[in-house]
Amino acid sequence: MKRGYWILIIVIVLAIMIGGYFWLSSGEEPLFAPSDVKVRIRNAPPQITDVPAVPVAVSLTPGTTTDIIVQFTVRDPNGADDLNDAAASATFSKSGEVDRVGSCVVNSVAGKSKTYDCTVSMQYYDAAGAWTITFYIEDLATPTPGSDSDNAAIATIGQLKAILYNTNIDLGIITPSDVNVPLADVVITNEGNFVVPTDGTLNVLARDLVGVTTPAESILASVFLAGDSSGDVCTLGSALIDNSNVNTNVAIPRGAAGSNIGSLGFCISLVPEVSAQDYEATVAGGNPWLIEI
Repeated sequence: MKRGYWILIIVIVLAIMIGGYFWLSSGEEPLFAPSDVKVRIRNAPPQITDVPAVPVAVSLTPGTTTDIIVQFTVRDPNGADDLNDAAASATFSKSGEVDRVGSCVVNSVAGKSKTYDCTVSMQYYDAAGAWTITFYIEDLATPTPGSDSDNAAIATIGQLKAILYNTNIDLGIITPSDVNVPLADVVITNEGNFVVPTDGTLNVLARDLVGVTTPAESILASVFLAGDSSGDVCTLGSALIDNSNVNTNVAIPRGAAGSNIGSLGFCISLVPEVSAQDYEATVAGGNPWLIEI
């Protein structure tokens, strides 16, 4: 009985195997045949997710550049390793001004995001006011630029008043009783972004000049005139006043070296009849002249 049972089982198994072979050979698909399934993930552009939320305050440095560090964060759905660090940049822009573009380095990595520190060099003559900061990034695959249209920030550039000139002013040699005598010019260099006369004026605060050898004698500040040396200072200049600011109407532009210069001219309307000696502003308790914007 047991022998017959096992023989029956073997016959059934062989029948199933043989039947399955002919079924597969007939071209019919099995009910549960395994299939190869695949899907391709395309490259996704990085997205800038965080930029400075409040305006970046910038104080410029007279006569040189100022490095400003700004930070932004970007996320790449394909992973942080897909970001092209070399392409990261930040740009400061303002209508009518030259764009200032800075490069960036990785500050930190968190998951699929990277945070970059960007250094932008601003010139001492860059205009005061609001500058738009835009950020840029690419990934390694396409490259596909990251979006920053909704992630602009603002930098507020402060106004910088800074002029440079030789403070040892020698107006020259004059003769008693001479009238309307042109004197030496003083070159004024604008080391800031303050424009004269658009943003303000160049003023001279004069003092009476005191005799070096005989302090009892002096030349009054009121006999001097000051103005733009490109014109006739003796005719067009402003009369100076002892210990008072006087606008000289001198123009001093802002800009790169060589384009940021103005010239202040002097004239003496009448040379007084005083003794021959040097007359200076700071001797015998006197005070220096001030040229300022």
